Amino acid sequence: REREAILASGARWANMSAASLSSIAWAKRYRHSSNNVPAYELFCFQRWLMLISAIKPLHLPEDGALMVLDSDILLFRSPAALLAEVAALPEHGGAHTAWL
Repeated sequence: REREAILASGARWANMSAASLSSIAWAKRYRHSSNNVPAYELFCFQRWLMLISAIKPLHLPEDGALMVLDSDILLFRSPAALLAEVAALPEHGGAHTAWL
């Protein structure tokens, strides 16, 4: 049901479990230097490597947009509409980061 709800919203589904395999070699070289729990900090870095691995098979267009929402974000509108709006802004068109 979760996957269907995500697809119905205009988003694409990616298998993050499979993508996590790409970050295993990097994780072996990780050296913890934070006061936070090591597993938490490791995942904070790994998720970005997993994201790259997960989106490569999607063959997104060069002018495509990607939105990453953390667990403490509530989205009250269509992700597709929000991405189109942000991508249309001159300062965010292309491959830039938009803080909303």
